[in-house]
Amino acid sequence: MNDEIDTAAVDDKPQSIGDERRRMSKTDAELKEVSERLQSALRMESPELFDRRGRLRRKVLSKRLAERTGGRTWLSGDDLLTLEQSADAKLAR
Repeated sequence: MNDEIDTAAVDDKPQSIGDERRRMSKTDAELKEVSERLQSALRMESPELFDRRGRLRRKVLSKRLAERTGGRTWLSGDDLLTLEQSADAKLAR
């Protein structure tokens, strides 16, 4: 059995399944670290979004997001970018 997969569309070099698994594992670890860091920052900035057990209060978060988006439940990519830039500007002050 050939242990190679064709990833020519990505980088024009075949990758072994082991290489692919290592890259995916590394990516998963990076995503987990970023997620934990962002959640920690959110807990510090907005502790009211979490209950005593540390779980996210989804209804409170939904209400806050609705307030910031004018009640819209769907955002385009441009709308989301504008919202993110606004939040970044507030943090920079």
